[in-house]
Amino acid sequence: MCKENEQVKIIKCPKCGCEYTVAEIFVPESLTGKSHRVIKDALGKVLYVDYLDDEDRPDYVEHYQCDNCDTKFIVEAQMTFKTKLESEVLDFQNESVSLLDA
Repeated sequence: MCKENEQVKIIKCPKCGCEYTVAEIFVPESLTGKSHRVIKDALGKVLYVDYLDDEDRPDYVEHYQCDNCDTKFIVEAQMTFKTKLESEVLDFQNESVSLLDA
């Protein structure tokens, strides 16, 4: 069951509007891929990613046939990520804490 403030990503059939969750159409490992080796520079920037097979590469496109109207359609995933700093209260790497919270 979903919480009230939780956003569930919905995929709709372009013909009849039948709705699907992401998990009904995509296999998680196909979205993330399975890298064999990642090479980074001294600053941590990714320079090269190696995969054992082409099947291990991320695939952001899925072909699906609607369960309701049998229409075949393509779903293209567009993933974005946000990062933010942890609260100082939870950051145990520093031995000191500022009195002001930014």
